[in-house]
This record gives sequence, structure tokens and C-alpha cells, in this order.
Amino acid sequence: MDNLKQIDSILKKAAADVPANAMADASDWNAIEQRLKYRKNRIIGMWFFLALSIFTAVSYTITRQKDYSDTLQNSNSSQKVTSIHGNDPLKEQIETSEKLIDINREKEDISTGKKDDVESKIETGKKINKKPEYKPVKLNILDDQKSTFTSLQRVKMCQLYAHKKIKIKPELIFYQNNLKVSKQTHSKNHKNWEYGIAFTPAITHKYLKENKALSGLINRNFKQFIESKEDAAYTTSLGLDLVYHFNSKLFFSSGVYSTQRSEQINYNYTITEFPIVTNGKITDYAPLNPLAYENITFTGSNLYHFIEIPLNIGYRQSISTNFEIRTQFGLSLMSLTKREGKKGNFLNLKLDDLTNLTFNNQNIATSIKTGLYYNKPRLVIGLEPNYAVNLNALNDKKTNAILSRPYSYGINIITNVKLNKK
Repeated sequence: MDNLKQIDSILKKAAADVPANAMADASDWNAIEQRLKYRKNRIIGMWFFLALSIFTAVSYTITRQKDYSDTLQNSNSSQKVTSIHGNDPLKEQIETSEKLIDINREKEDISTGKKDDVESKIETGKKINKKPEYKPVKLNILDDQKSTFTSLQRVKMCQLYAHKKIKIKPELIFYQNNLKVSKQTHSKNHKNWEYGIAFTPAITHKYLKENKALSGLINRNFKQFIESKEDAAYTTSLGLDLVYHFNSKLFFSSGVYSTQRSEQINYNYTITEFPIVTNGKITDYAPLNPLAYENITFTGSNLYHFIEIPLNIGYRQSISTNFEIRTQFGLSLMSLTKREGKKGNFLNLKLDDLTNLTFNNQNIATSIKTGLYYNKPRLVIGLEPNYAVNLNALNDKKTNAILSRPYSYGINIITNVKLNKK
């Protein structure tokens, strides 16, 4: 019903400006068709963005719930161990260390018959520097052990480390407080997988080059009537993104995408002559009878649909706790699956349907992209400006005098979920 209402409103508006006895031209129907196509593309883009937003919200909710469950389970396990075996072994070692320090200090005072440092300083007024004779205590803990400490115990532990009474760094110990686990900020192993959805709004255009083998067949009015009337157009890309991190810096990314390349067309010219071809070249032009003039009018977008598989190597640099910059470079395998639209012929300037023209179905493109990523334990969201260009010509060299290489620049909106982190 929406399409019918749209057609009705267009026709009513057009009828108000046209005399009652005027006849509809083919260009009018083309204009109606293109306006409906633009509206359809906008609706599709809105649905893609809505799907991406819903996926992000659901993924984040699931991962937050899983992290909370894991933390609660670890807390219960820690409490069970403490109830069965008594106090935390790490706490016992710290307390034992403190007792040994106090006992050594008392023995030293008794054996030397001296008072403590404070009283000595008050009575003699002299500065006393003594090196403790007690041995430092090494705490044997595993990297993944979680120990519960009060604030006072953590302060004592830091003091012991500062005076070289213990050898383990306090910041390397996992501690749990109010169901919140503080972990090492730098892990030795960062291998993990990510997967998610990538949506890319982009502007696409093309590089043109004459095919030397067929350059003699290019109509002298081609650039004026056709080439100058083809411009950049808006397109979108949507697909599954897959990332594997080798370590904290290097990663590999791939996936499967539905990608588009496009060109905006605005033809409006009249064919008044035809070329005379001799030995594979245009040698002259002959005028047409005015009754045989052909008006060419076409406004719309030519769309080229691809299935794309990127193969990229990337580098990431952390800039804060939750933000990092990622840079990627690589190649893409692009398979042409569908094309729609019309294009002016380089020889006779007439309109050809894209489905009747020959194109290279298998293409290779290169791309570079860099952007800012918001990084959480289970979720990654990125905004990534990118540039991509075909390395080979899209159309076939054997039948086309003008070769085109599409390119695009846009912003990747990426939402990835981390599968595991070892």
C-alpha cells in the first residue's frame, strides 16, 4: 500500500504542472521508478542499522550476565575452600611473616640490651640505621589464584613488599572484594577469537582508463554525453566479521560480506549522428535524419553486487583501559553476483542494459582501514574509516573500450563478541 500511495502522490503532483492533453514520456516513468528505488534503499539501510543496534544490545547483555555468573561462582568456590581448609594460605603466610618480623625484632632488642629505635632517638638524639637480619618470606601463589583481603591487609602487604619482607608484588595478586575481581592488566597470552556484525555505509566511485586495443572505437561525444554524467553514489555493505588475535598487538581478520559498488547516472542527450567504422576504428561520422534522432534520458543508479571475503593483517595499540586503535591492511576476493541498471554505449551512445554487457565475475580488491575501538572483556565496538579499490578492471577488456576500477570510502560500524580469552 505504501508503494501505491507513493505512486499516487507522484502522479498527482506531476499532473498539476502538465496540460490535460499532454502525454506521459518514458522519462516520467523512469523518474517514478528511481524515486521508489531510492525510498526502498533508505528503508533497507534503516533496517540494517536497527538490526545492528539490537545485536549489540543483546550481545552486551548476554556477556555481562555471563561475567556476573562466573564471578559469583568463583566467589562461592573461594568461600568453600576457606571454610574447609581454614584461612586463606596467602593470608596465613603474610601473618606468619609479620609475626616472624616482630619475634626477630624482640630477640634483637633482648640480645643487644637496646631499646627500640624511637626511645633510642629520644634519649641519645642520634640517628640509628640498622639493617634487619630476618629473611624475606616468598609467597607461593598461582597466577589464577583469587585471594580475599581487607583494605588493612592489602596495606600491610604493600608495606612488607616496600621493606623487602616479601618478594611477590602486590599488584600481581588477584584479590576479590564485593564480588569484583581485580586482575592483571597485562596478560602474557592474548590469543582469542572475535565474531560479530559489520555494517558499512560508503561512497563509491570509479577510476576510468581507455583500453588501448579498442580506443579507436570511442565516440567523440562519449565524454561529454556519458562519462561526465556518471558520478559517485551511496552504497552499503553488511556481513559477518571474524577476528583472531595472535597476541596483544597482531591480529588477523576475515569474514563474509555482501558488498555493493555503484554509480549515479544522469543521462540527457540526443543522438544526431552515427559513427562510420573502418578496420576497427571510427573514421567519420554521418548525420541522422531529424526524424531518426534519438533522445536518451535516464536518471538512476547502476548497482553491482558482490560477495566479498577479506583477508587482512592488523595491528592494535591500546590508548586507555577501554579504548584502542586498530589498523588493518589486506586483500579481498570479490565475486560479482548481480548487476542492475543501464549504461551508455561507448560507440553508438545508445543505452545498454547491464545484464547484456560482459564483466569480470572474479575480482581482487585491496583495502586499508584504521579506527577507534571500545574494548570490554566480552564485547568490542569499533568505528573504522576505510578505503578500498579494485586492482583489476570490472568490465571485460575484450569487449569494452573504457575500463573501470571501482573504489569506495566509508566507515565500518563493527560490533564483535569475544568467544574466549586464554
